[in-house]
Amino acid sequence: MFLGLKPFYAVVTNIEHDHPDCYPTFEDMYAAFAQFVDLLPVDGALVACLDDAAASALMNAARKSGRRVVAYGLQGESTLNAPHWMMARGVRPNARGGFDFEAVSNLFSETEAIPVSLQAPGVHNVQNSLAALAVVSLMGLPPKKAAEALGEFRGAARRFEVLGEADGVVVVNDYGHHPTEIRAALAAARARYPGRRVSRPSTTPTKSSSPKSTPRARPRRISPARWSSVPCAILRRILPPRSTTRPVTCSNISAPATR
Repeated sequence: MFLGLKPFYAVVTNIEHDHPDCYPTFEDMYAAFAQFVDLLPVDGALVACLDDAAASALMNAARKSGRRVVAYGLQGESTLNAPHWMMARGVRPNARGGFDFEAVSNLFSETEAIPVSLQAPGVHNVQNSLAALAVVSLMGLPPKKAAEALGEFRGAARRFEVLGEADGVVVVNDYGHHPTEIRAALAAARARYPGRRVSRPSTTPTKSSSPKSTPRARPRRISPARWSSVPCAILRRILPPRSTTRPVTCSNISAPATR
């Protein structure tokens, strides 16, 4: 697992209970992240998102232990309780399907605002971009060049991956299975395809990520009153549990089956 890594810079986006087959409780999960931070060298740094309560708590604990920390998020400078911070100003949707914003930080200059224009959808990618810019700044590399590169990034495979469109149906493959990941994917779909009907199958990718295995309830079904005539279908692959020896298979789900 990730405790076998030897990080110099560690980015923690959020901490929520997941993979209950490995971490039975949230406390077990949080303890693993604390052990991960302990792997950082003295001259390394923890970059943590303060928009997430658990990641913020982890950062505060690391700071008290003397580790170098950098906070990032959508909050204002006054709420980023850290000596080093990176934040986004003026977050707004753009015509590319992502968001435009200005990155400001005391890592380079508090008076300088670096414009960023993303095509990767979702506000969570604004937060991810802030983390990337923070690490780039820590490494002494030019953040403006990094911002340009982020604008060219289209996203990772199976993370809101647009497979195609036919007869007005946009097919998106997203592996997110945790309730927060599902909410983020649905929010990204609504932002990228405003006014369209959003559908998703009610299946889970693995046995260990079933609703019974996750303490928080999954997002409720989308109200038909919020649908329009043009659909956007979000499909997720169905995989066996990690512990199984059976070959991996996928289910083919047609657009009508997702309604």
